[in-house]
Amino acid sequence: MAFRIASWVGLIFYFFLHCSSGQKAPSDQAVTSEVAQEPEKIQRICVTGDGVRMRSGPSLNSRVLGNYYWLDTFEQWEVVGEPVPVGDFNKPWYLVKGVHHGAASSPFQGYMYGQFLGDCDAAFEEVGQRLSNTSIPWQDRIMNLDFSAGYMDESYRNHRFREGRQFRSWKATDSAYLTTNGTDVLSIRKQGNLLITDWNLREVHAFGNQRGQIARSYSIRCEYNGFDLKRDESIYIVTLNQVGNNKHCQAEANVTFRRAPTYEAYPDG
Repeated sequence: MAFRIASWVGLIFYFFLHCSSGQKAPSDQAVTSEVAQEPEKIQRICVTGDGVRMRSGPSLNSRVLGNYYWLDTFEQWEVVGEPVPVGDFNKPWYLVKGVHHGAASSPFQGYMYGQFLGDCDAAFEEVGQRLSNTSIPWQDRIMNLDFSAGYMDESYRNHRFREGRQFRSWKATDSAYLTTNGTDVLSIRKQGNLLITDWNLREVHAFGNQRGQIARSYSIRCEYNGFDLKRDESIYIVTLNQVGNNKHCQAEANVTFRRAPTYEAYPDG
C-alpha cells in the first residue's frame, strides 16, 4: 500500500514540474486558422495588387502611408490578430516593414490587409500570366509598371504608367539644376490600340545669378502600339514598341522583386 501511495505522489510531482516549466499539453495549444498558419512557411511576402495601401494601423480608417505594387517585397512581417472581414474577404492584417527611399538601413513599418499579400514565387508567375494574357488589352496589361524612359537621354527618370495626369517635383543633386520649383508632368492616355504619352519638363537653375530662372523646358510625345515580353530567370523585361523611331521614346520596364520602398507615397510613385 505504501508503495502505491509513493507511486501516485511521484506521478503528481512529475506533472507539477512539467506544467510549471512552461510547456503545454497538446490540448492547451492555441488554435490558429489556416490563414494564420500558412504565412509562417513563407520567408518573405509580396504585394499582389496595384496601388495596395499601407496604413498606420490595422484598420481601413487608419491614415494611408503609401501605395505599393505587384512584387514589392517585405522580408520583415507578422500577422496581427485574427482574420477581419473586409468586403468579400476575410483575412488578417499584417504588420510589414519596408525601407526608406535612399536609405535602405532605415526601417519603415505599417499595416496592410492580407488579401493583397502572398507568396512571392506565386505572385511572380501570376504577373507573367497577366502580361501574356491576350484577352486583356495590351495597354491595360502594362499599366502601373515602372518604366525607365529615354527622355532626353536621362534614364534615371522613371515613371509608373497610369492613365491620367501625373505630377512630380524633382530635387536634383547636381550643381546645375534644382527642379523643386519646376514641373515634371507625364500624361498617359489610350487611343484605340495606341498608348500615347506626353512628357513636359521645366527645370530651374539652382545656383548663381540665375537661381530660380528656367534652365530648360521641353515637351516630348510618344506613341506605342504594343510591347515585347522576355523572361530572364526572375525578371520580366517589357519593352514598348513605339510608332516611329525616336530615341527619346525608348521605354522599358524590368518587372521583378524589389524591397518595398516608401516613396510610393509621392504623387508619381
